[in-house]
Amino acid sequence: MDLAKRDLLINHLKSQKREKEKFLLHNKKQLSERKHDNPHLKVVVEDYNDYYSLLQKEKERQIQALHVLVDYLTNIITDSTSTTEMLKQAKHDKNIILGELKQII
Repeated sequence: MDLAKRDLLINHLKSQKREKEKFLLHNKKQLSERKHDNPHLKVVVEDYNDYYSLLQKEKERQIQALHVLVDYLTNIITDSTSTTEMLKQAKHDKNIILGELKQII
């Protein structure tokens, strides 16, 4: 897959993810407002809250894992025994991971 197609696919997937997040948040708000009128919606709201909490915890785990990788790469970069090629690769990988962190956050 060439770079332009890959970038278009990535942008499309990011857009879909944002739309799904907006949709879920909107539905959660609506259900929270309506649960007082319908006692059966309380269970649905609890399920939405559980699902949202699960997503948040997963996001936090991803962020922590990426920070561990960034710290490891920083250690490689500052290590005086690293070769020039290792330094170059470590810097490149660190930039990629920092970009991923920005996308997750």
